[in-house]
Amino acid sequence: MHAPLPSPLSSHPRWLCLLCVLMALLGMFSPSAAAVSGSWEEVETGLDVGVFPVKNIQGEPAEVAIIRIDPILFSFVILTASMPGEQPRTLREWANTHQLVAAINAGMYREDGLTHTGYLRVGSHLNNSRIVEKFGAFFVSEPDLDNTLPSAAVLDRDADPWETLLPRYEMAVQNYRLIDADRRVRWLEDSTAHGISAVGCDGVGRILFIHCRDALRCADFAAQLLALPLDLRQTMYVEGGTQAGMLLNVGREIRLWEGKGNFWNVGAFDARLPNVIGVKRR
Repeated sequence: MHAPLPSPLSSHPRWLCLLCVLMALLGMFSPSAAAVSGSWEEVETGLDVGVFPVKNIQGEPAEVAIIRIDPILFSFVILTASMPGEQPRTLREWANTHQLVAAINAGMYREDGLTHTGYLRVGSHLNNSRIVEKFGAFFVSEPDLDNTLPSAAVLDRDADPWETLLPRYEMAVQNYRLIDADRRVRWLEDSTAHGISAVGCDGVGRILFIHCRDALRCADFAAQLLALPLDLRQTMYVEGGTQAGMLLNVGREIRLWEGKGNFWNVGAFDARLPNVIGVKRR
């Protein structure tokens, strides 16, 4: 009988060390490890990004990515292709053209590829003048000279005097409400599941850009968000499916979160969006 051959690893202890290091690195950078931690990363003062665990429609582990922005240190703009000199752009193109730190969908739009489905105004420019009865949330930014108003906010149609507040802000956009000011889910149950982009605020007035690539029903998505350590308050749905996207652009690094597509449709990386909410340094 031949004596058993020595294991290559046992005869070279240094390989064991290298293997351990490799396994640690793989665990550090795997999406599942990031999701379990659910912690915030400070990108710069007043700007944080976090990845938190949720369950998709099949009950399998998924992730929600969130950009948290302090409106005292950053300003918000609503950009629309219906304004003179503008056109639909990808999130990366909107960010490059307007020097944005972050960007997300402003909301769904009509078949003409320009008009927002609810009210949308930038200064005196009206992309859509119609207040939609069933849309329960507004995102507003850049108030008048009264410094008692927050510089950006998500208004709850049932809790805030929106008719008085809208004219006092330079920019406003209306969308479906996911979560109200009392932290209640306000989206009716539905059978459709898809990736989701949303915009909300927390208990101290920070604005949250929210994106989940995996398929979820909106009511379930909202309920899972409320269970996370976000102190999340009024939140509005801004897009779903392959059109839903989110971008963070700091220094030389650009992070893009896209709506989940298939082999032929890669999602929001290439989606040309007519209306976006952007973030700039003050």
